[in-house]
Amino acid sequence: MRDIKIRFILYSLILALCVSCDKEQTYKQKVIATPVFPSKQKLEAKTFELSKSVLVPSAMISDGNNLIILDSGSDTIFKIFDRESLKFKFEGGVKGQGPGELMTPVPSATFILKDTLEIQDQNKLKKFLIRDNGLNYSGFDILPMLNEPVNRLVKLNEDIYFANDVMNSISSELIKINIRKSQVELRFGKYYDDGLNLSSTKDTYTTYQKTLTADPKNNRVAAFYLYFNRFKIFDSQGELLHDVRIKDKEFGGKDFSFEGKDVNVIYNVAPVSDSKSIFTLQIGRPKNDVFNNYDSFKPNINVWSWSGEPIAQFELDKPIVVFTVWENKLYGMSMTNSNHVYVYDLSAGLEYQ
Repeated sequence: MRDIKIRFILYSLILALCVSCDKEQTYKQKVIATPVFPSKQKLEAKTFELSKSVLVPSAMISDGNNLIILDSGSDTIFKIFDRESLKFKFEGGVKGQGPGELMTPVPSATFILKDTLEIQDQNKLKKFLIRDNGLNYSGFDILPMLNEPVNRLVKLNEDIYFANDVMNSISSELIKINIRKSQVELRFGKYYDDGLNLSSTKDTYTTYQKTLTADPKNNRVAAFYLYFNRFKIFDSQGELLHDVRIKDKEFGGKDFSFEGKDVNVIYNVAPVSDSKSIFTLQIGRPKNDVFNNYDSFKPNINVWSWSGEPIAQFELDKPIVVFTVWENKLYGMSMTNSNHVYVYDLSAGLEYQ
């Protein structure tokens, strides 16, 4: 029974990781035939057992002092630990319908700016001030009203966010949101045309599912595709900077494997980034293969530059499904041992930056 529950949670989590003014553009395509990473390393984790229970780890984020774990299985979604010692500090973000409570929080849309923690909750961005002994609810901003919920939201700065465009529009892939005006300022990005004979806008949207990450320092956003070994990098005005297609021999020299819903290879998910690098969790298998062989699942972390060049590849020894990076340390968690945090030192592999 426990195995069935874990597989169901894994299925839901990976789907959440993966799903979640037009302007003319000329694609600047870069084809990489089997990426050569300057650094490739196998890493062993340092394991920390948590004193506070985490039921379903669904996202992780850090501000340098704190490691914040999003726990979708608990009535209190934020679990806050000291980043260095991993000692429990406090929790917050109660699920409910009252003032300052969270109805349907989106763990992947969680952000920190200075001393403020934000999380998407339906069409709102709810805010909590991070104090020494707890979280204090401080209000919310309104996301623009679209035909569908805002999906795969990422934060660029105090005013600007990016997200996937809605499912019923295939004229553009992404939107730029001004939260102060509660409006969409820009629609941009064109869908690929791979001759897949997709019959509806929904099929196009789900086939080209993507996850996003942003670089506030240099005003850039990157989109990584679930079923395609590709990613795009845009500036904050929607101009395409790089269109990277990876035709790796490991995957038959193709940059996609689209043979059916349950047998499609999942490539890169859950990107996180800083101003120098983008870190992605490379699955490299169909999702059913991951669910059925989770104990043997050992993912890679691929590191890319913001110009689309490979930097490093790390083979991990634990089946992590969520992670974050702070100052060359990777913090990850798995589903089968959800009361442990695995810490990896990336510093040697990132000396090539």
